[in-house]
Parts: sequence; structure tokens; C-alpha cells
Amino acid sequence: MSAITGIVQLNHERASEEYGNSLIESLKVFQSDSINRLNREHIFMGCLSQWITPESIDEVLPYYDYERQLAITADIIIDNRSELFEKLHIQQEKQTQITDSFLILLAYEKWGSDCPKHLVGDFAFIIWDKKRDKLFGARDFSGSRTLYYHMKNNRFTFCTVIKPLLNLPYVEKTLNNQWIADFLAIPLNFESTDSNLTVYKDIKQIPPSHSITLEKGKLTLSRYCSFNDIKKIKLKSNAEYEEAFMDVYQTAISDRLRTYKQVGSHLSGGLDSGSVAAIAAKELHKSNKKLLSFSYVPVKDFDDWTPKRRFPDETPWIQSTIDHSGNIEGNFLDFENYSPYSVIDDWLDALEMPYKFYENSFWLKGIYEQASQQGVGVLLNGQRGTGRFHGGTH
Repeated sequence: MSAITGIVQLNHERASEEYGNSLIESLKVFQSDSINRLNREHIFMGCLSQWITPESIDEVLPYYDYERQLAITADIIIDNRSELFEKLHIQQEKQTQITDSFLILLAYEKWGSDCPKHLVGDFAFIIWDKKRDKLFGARDFSGSRTLYYHMKNNRFTFCTVIKPLLNLPYVEKTLNNQWIADFLAIPLNFESTDSNLTVYKDIKQIPPSHSITLEKGKLTLSRYCSFNDIKKIKLKSNAEYEEAFMDVYQTAISDRLRTYKQVGSHLSGGLDSGSVAAIAAKELHKSNKKLLSFSYVPVKDFDDWTPKRRFPDETPWIQSTIDHSGNIEGNFLDFENYSPYSVIDDWLDALEMPYKFYENSFWLKGIYEQASQQGVGVLLNGQRGTGRFHGGTH
């Protein structure tokens, strides 16, 4: 994951380089492959880039396109590149040279504020349209990327992390009582009834599946996608439905393997992560790459106190998936010296707000760390269809 940030002066005064540099400095606690900034007129943009895909190597972000008079900073991996190449009529010989951020600029040039409707992947981006003196940005469908903002006194400030915003002298650190009340009242793993809010009163976030437009001093949030927009298909038999599902499922997984680094996957004994890992391993075999799987298992002296309907040790089913699929290098991890209590501060620091998952928090964090140590750039899981985690800034 990369990290992006920026400042827009709504009164068209020059954006403060001091405040912009403060945002960049606050982000330097995260690892990155490059750090760049852009300061033009009343706009400041910054980006700490992590290179994950082949096309992202040596990519310069923020980027200003002089021909189109568009600037972009982005934390993004686009999965439906082939579909976009076709829609945008991009010649095949040029496709491998095009970065995901430039692909978004081309999509914005063609579709304007509707461009997120055509994007599949993980993204948070901000575009400055100089011709229209307009700021436009969006967050991906399922919210795998974050994008926070503060707007007050003729200044709009954004960042994919909250803390850099709090380090600015003009951002108050007042807690949001409504968010806290919702967090305490809702029994499920949801924080708030309003996904635009955060734990801080003056800091808001772009919700998943939403875009943001800032024009003539007016800020507008728009939902660009929902499940109600999905068209139903009608086929003749169960076999045809199965074939159609597998076509979409395999494409979704193979599209998410685009990295020059290692590919990893969470792997439990269930069907979700198991099917993802099996298909990914088969696809990676074509390019002579091995899938690294990461599984949590109980410590050796674990005394099974759980009900008979539970299976606390899924090792047999995990191993059967590895054996059946092939091309998987399994990592069985018990994190003997860790517990949910030992990582509370780490998770609070990473999430920047309270959280509601505890029992599995220590091995989730441990798997991310183990994957990173083994050079994994993309870590698959079975969540949200075919979830993915990139070698992270958090």
C-alpha cells in the first residue's frame, strides 16, 4: 500500500509548503520505494509509493499531465486493466507501459466523474482538474483503501492516514461523540451508522463505493456503485451457472496476482481461502512462481476445550488442500508467545481507532509480518469474495 496526502486552498492562495512537508514527514514512518510531492498554484500533493506491480516500478506520483492539465496522486492497483484497455482503445504495444494511475487519468478524461464505475481493484485517489478548477477523488467498492479529509477555513486537506492530519496546527483533536456512541451500541463489527464519520469530530472519510467532488468551494459525496445496480443473469441449467461462476471467480483471482514480488495467501481448512489458494497456485505455476500459504494453528501443547462442533486445529484440512493443489509452500504458524492482549497497542496504532476483533488479532498481525519478511507483495484471503492485502504502509 502507498500513502497519499495533499492540501487544497479554496481561496486560491498558494498551498502551504510547510504544512505539505509536515504531512509528508509524518508519513515517513511507513516504508516506501519513493517519496514525491507536487506543489502547483493552490494545490499540494504528496505520495509515498510502494511498488507492487511491474508497472509501478519507478512510477512518479504525484503526476501532472501537461497535455490534459490533470494531476493525480493515488494508492491504487487496478485489476480490470484488459477491460479498460479495450474501452479506452489503447493499442496493445502501449499497454505494458501504462501505469494504473495514468489509466485512471485516461478513464477520467473519457467518463469524468463516472470513471470509478468502470474501475475494479483497490484504490484511493485524488485528481486535480486544472481546466475546471475541480478536485475529484474516489475510494474502491469494498473500502480496502482509506481516504480521510478535513475541510475548514478555506482549506481542504486529505490523507490516507489520520495521524498526519492531527499533526497539523489547524486540525482539532476533538473526539466524535456520535461515532463513539455508535461504536459502543452496535454489537457487530461495524463502527458507526454513518460511514462518513471517524472517531475524530473534524476528520471525515470518503465511504467505500463513493467519490468526492470539490468545486467552487462546495464538497459533494456521491455513491457510484451499489448491489442494487447489479443486473441478474438467467441461464438454462445449474451447470451453466457453475460454469459462469467459475469463469468470474478464476478471472477475479488471476487478476489479483499481478506483482513482481512473491504471492501469498491466508489458508484455513475452509472452502473460501482454500479455493482461492488452489486457483492461485494453479495460475502461478504457469509463470513458474510458487504460492506461499500462511495458516494459524494451535500451539503444540493445546488442550482442546472447545465444543465438539468446533475444529480448533484445521491442520489436516489445510494440508489436504496443499497436497491436492500442489505448487503451495505451506507456513504453519502458532505464534506461541503472542495473544490478543499483546498486540492491542499495535492494532490501535495501525487502525487509528478502536476495533472489535480480538480473538484472531494476534495471528492476523503475525501473518502479515511473516508474509512481509518473505517478500510477499500480494497476500490473498477468502474475504469479500477474493480479498487481497498488499505489502502495507500500515
